[in-house]
Amino acid sequence: MIKKYIFIGIFIATIVLTGFFESRYIIDTFNFLEDELYAFAQQMEYDTENIATEENIVAINRIRLHWEDKTQILEIFVWHTIIKEIENSLSRITSYVKQNDFKEAYTELNSLIDYSEYYSQDYRFSFQNVV
Repeated sequence: MIKKYIFIGIFIATIVLTGFFESRYIIDTFNFLEDELYAFAQQMEYDTENIATEENIVAINRIRLHWEDKTQILEIFVWHTIIKEIENSLSRITSYVKQNDFKEAYTELNSLIDYSEYYSQDYRFSFQNVV
């Protein structure tokens, strides 16, 4: 009888710990994206009349590549539509930067930051997310 309770306790602890680490990974990934986007927004603000610089294009492409690396694991935990929406938004930002359209790039960038913040909070550790 004791073995059964020990097994159930270990099973429940494993599920809770797995849920905690899953939540931590998702939140850390979205926080990474937010931090990168904030830094890129500040970089763009240096010269709002000329954002189509090589430096800005390289920076946004670097963000996209890092995001793609992180999504290989993130796709296990998060809906693919969320990841696809972020990838589409990053693609639009890249296009706006190349077109030297600060207003649209900045708007899309802020929208993506808000989107990332929302999903970061949506996946915080809670009992509902574990079950």
